[in-house]
Amino acid sequence: MKQWTNLLAAAGCMIATLTVAAQNNNPYIKGQEALSKKDYAGAIRIYSEAIQQKPVDTLYLCLSDAYFRAGGEDADKKAMEAVNKAIELNPGYAEAFFHRGAISITGNPQAAFNDYSRAIELNPRYTMAYMMRSWLYVLGGRPDAALIDANKAVALNDKDTAVCLNRGMIYAALEQYDAIIDDFTRLIGFYPQSSGCYKMRGGAYYFKMNYAAALRDFDSAITLNPGEQGVYNNRAAVYYAQKEYGHAIDDLTKDIAMNPRSDGGYQARGKVYAELKKYEPALNDYTRAIALNPGNARAWYGRGIVYRESGKKDESITDLRKAVSIVPHKHEDYVLRGDSYAALNEYEPALNDYATAIDLYPKEIKAYESREKLYRKMGNKEAAEADLQKAKELKAKTMGGE
Repeated sequence: MKQWTNLLAAAGCMIATLTVAAQNNNPYIKGQEALSKKDYAGAIRIYSEAIQQKPVDTLYLCLSDAYFRAGGEDADKKAMEAVNKAIELNPGYAEAFFHRGAISITGNPQAAFNDYSRAIELNPRYTMAYMMRSWLYVLGGRPDAALIDANKAVALNDKDTAVCLNRGMIYAALEQYDAIIDDFTRLIGFYPQSSGCYKMRGGAYYFKMNYAAALRDFDSAITLNPGEQGVYNNRAAVYYAQKEYGHAIDDLTKDIAMNPRSDGGYQARGKVYAELKKYEPALNDYTRAIALNPGNARAWYGRGIVYRESGKKDESITDLRKAVSIVPHKHEDYVLRGDSYAALNEYEPALNDYATAIDLYPKEIKAYESREKLYRKMGNKEAAEADLQKAKELKAKTMGGE
């Protein structure tokens, strides 16, 4: 999100620069050359000197962009001061409001939302402003409103892969997987060499449990671009679902090589090793995931289970308690914590967490599956059968596209 925000934040300055550079205004050209070389200090100097000669809104926006890209102490403050000056000089400057939103988005999402909205008021065809505001709606728990903005962005440019990718991610948040498949099938028709389009459609097929189609799309994405971020991890999930554990490990090993500082690959590979009862490499991977991200509850839980299976009861209890201690925010987290309680034979809190997960999200298949196992462990066959039947019904609906 941060990288994407940086790219979008620079867009307004680029538009201004290209417009004025066409008039052979050298400070803009020289500033962009410095930015392209990541010479941020040089760009700041060029724009600052130009402002001394002629303090105009476009130069202040470019200066703000240079500070924003440079980062470091007080960078956001200086970027904000410069963009505020641009807005002061030109209150109708949509690109400046957009850029200010990008500066604010992490520390003050409401201010960012207001600025993106103002940019849209000033320029109702501002595609990127709709895109960024849509994600603020998502983060604010309003995916339906997010989809309205995403639809507007697509209506303005329905062949832009970034715009459609944005809507695809919102469709995913709304679990509208058929809509993702339709969107990206259309895009693949325009851009058959786009690895990202195949990756996005493959993810939708995966969530619909159409593993054969998902695998074909992930294979296509990798063939087109072996360096496509996350695609090996995604294909590994398909292999895992099909119990092709050797292929899953191979893909996760490639993912880890591409992203050695990411805990997700290690945690996922640890899970596969655990499934194969290869406990030593599983422990190593879970431990690495925890070192990279101590807040990864799934890694703590996974390592706790491996310790238990290895006969290390005390270590198992310690890790499972840690998984429990990580505060849940989503329905998936309540399932995980319920699993941790169940592994500790603490049945009542486990049942409470499964019930909470189901209350938050009635289609949570994993909650029913986990609760079914716990009911069987408790000897409550009738309740177990009811949960098993519910899980089967939900799976059938998912595969049927409902």
